[in-house]
Amino acid sequence: MRTADAPRVQHLSDSPPLLPSFLRGALATPRKRAPYDAARLPTRRLVLNRARISTDRLRAYERVCGYGDFGTRAASANTGAPLPPAYPHLLGFPLAMRLLSDRAFPFPLPGLVHTAIDLTQERPLDAAERPDVEVHTEELRPHRRGSQFTVVTRARVGDEVVWSSRSTYLCRHRPGTTAPDASARDTGTGPNPPTEPDNSLHDNSLTEQDGSGTRPAGAEEETAAHTATWDLPTTLGRQYGAASGDRNPIHLHPLSARLFGFPRHIAHGMWTFARCLAELGGLDEESWTGRFTAEAEFRAPVPLPSAVTFHGGAPHRPGPPSGTNGADRTDDAPGAGGTPGEPGTVAREKSPDKGPDKGPDKGPDKTNECATTVRSFSLRDSGGDRLHLTGRVASGPRSSGPPDRPSRSS
Repeated sequence: MRTADAPRVQHLSDSPPLLPSFLRGALATPRKRAPYDAARLPTRRLVLNRARISTDRLRAYERVCGYGDFGTRAASANTGAPLPPAYPHLLGFPLAMRLLSDRAFPFPLPGLVHTAIDLTQERPLDAAERPDVEVHTEELRPHRRGSQFTVVTRARVGDEVVWSSRSTYLCRHRPGTTAPDASARDTGTGPNPPTEPDNSLHDNSLTEQDGSGTRPAGAEEETAAHTATWDLPTTLGRQYGAASGDRNPIHLHPLSARLFGFPRHIAHGMWTFARCLAELGGLDEESWTGRFTAEAEFRAPVPLPSAVTFHGGAPHRPGPPSGTNGADRTDDAPGAGGTPGEPGTVAREKSPDKGPDKGPDKGPDKTNECATTVRSFSLRDSGGDRLHLTGRVASGPRSSGPPDRPSRSS
């Protein structure tokens, strides 16, 4: 007999369409206003059975994310070739939108900010495989600017989890009105200081124009082993939207973006992450054919059109962990809101890293133990003043334990 807190698993044979989820989420917004004193994440889990990978969509994704720039063989044209490492996110995204737009979900879908993503590939998927994709939410916890939670996505082939990700989302509102969810793990974070109320996509008080994402005066320049400048066309959002299915109006055209308080349309956050991974994959030192972990924090939106510069650090072998791992972040990132799938503009508060089903004590940093190489990367505007994204990847032999995320300690 299922208890009240036991997860309810719903199996789907087809991927749910995104447009109805966006519309349902928008219509439910008036019923999901703060305060969120009794907010709880639903325990519902969605499973897409034997997800099918569209060859046409995969080709479009590879083109727009830059995989063709390096002359690499496309997975869509070569059975057995690995999928781009962030591509499985697209398989779970419609399920996530179904969950976040449900009336049982406590926060409004418009205005949610995607602040970070961590992914683990145990082995590469290829286009011919039909993985089962599972999505659920967990870890509701307070943030200095509202409430944040995690969307967990896992791709299984048989009984094997071959790919997983953890996306952090933020709902901006007056802090102190959200009770931690009963199913959340102990993160060790306490109440946050009060700040201004803000949970509307239409709010323009935290836009890219406020300058809070610029590098502090006198900050040390990054040392990069590899740099590349990309000219992003005004059509980039429409191109990625066609490949991913995420046709959020703030990415498509300046006029539609202005309806939601943005002075210009902006690039998808997941495009910036995927494009950085493609750049790393084009370097001789990097390989996506084994086990690896990758993480990124979205710091500021990327306006379109614009030029941005990728900075990739030299690969290195990490030493043993020192000090505490996962101290809370205190820095603010610039802010312009957005719906899920877009760059977050408020930095998430860091909690101790823990893999799925772990207790508060994580133990040794297994990423450092098994990683062969670690490489940090970032994305800035072409002038180097505005930081859009920071991240790191760690590749190494397949571990015998559950997937862990890279340590943020440097």
